[in-house]
Amino acid sequence: MPYPLEKLQYGLRRRLRELLTPVEAHAFQIAAPNYCGLQPIQKIRSLSYARFTIDDEDNLNQLLLPHISELTISPLYIVSENLTFQNFTSDEKLNVILDNFRFSVDKVYFYDCVLDETFIRDFVNAVDHPIPNIVFFPCSFTTKNAAKMFCNSLAFRVLENFDIHEPAFPSATWWIKTFVETGCTSLKRLDVSNASLSVFKIDKELLLKFIKTQHVDFTLSFSMSDDVEWDSNTEQLLKNLFEEHFERYNKLFYLLKKKVVNLYFDKIENEHLNRSYVLRAG
Repeated sequence: MPYPLEKLQYGLRRRLRELLTPVEAHAFQIAAPNYCGLQPIQKIRSLSYARFTIDDEDNLNQLLLPHISELTISPLYIVSENLTFQNFTSDEKLNVILDNFRFSVDKVYFYDCVLDETFIRDFVNAVDHPIPNIVFFPCSFTTKNAAKMFCNSLAFRVLENFDIHEPAFPSATWWIKTFVETGCTSLKRLDVSNASLSVFKIDKELLLKFIKTQHVDFTLSFSMSDDVEWDSNTEQLLKNLFEEHFERYNKLFYLLKKKVVNLYFDKIENEHLNRSYVLRAG
């Protein structure tokens, strides 16, 4: 049951201030900036970069830039550019971070993480401005619903660039389908690395709808796995997927055709298989 702050005795307000985390104190002071008893004012420090890693002994390590010397009062950190999480498998360590950090970043990286619904909910609640760039390399979600929370969150409603490294759960084709279902139309680039041939078994009408609704110069790129075996069946698979609505890349009309699908191979012996498909006009 809510309890009005103004009914708290001054001593209890002071005790409340002592118990608040930096994030909580800042929220209280924004809501009631002149309320007596919630001082001192919460200090804020801006960071351009923050990296959080869980090591082999389950310890939380952090790298913050620019480096800030120790303060007598714990600051609230606002991360403004790049943010990285590595080796996270639960929400436990994230809660420690969120006592002291808020995020207004341009790009977030998840490396070798297993993300559940609790982690995602708590993370997106700590995001103050929508994040346009996200990288999963490689990561998995405990459930598809956990992954869908990203698409539905206001934290990613202006998503522009999305990178996924396979194998992953959910798959790259699932993400494309879910972007369509959730009405994502802001993407400029989607990159799939270490892709298998299964990615081309996506429904071609679904793929067409996805590409058509994205940014005018949207690019979908697949960097193929070294284990891919290319044969006539693969060529037929691509023909079935792209022939009706796309045409092969040609430098003469490249500047006139904006939406592109690229296929890349890292192996030198497969470089001749690199290709691009351009969405036909109309």
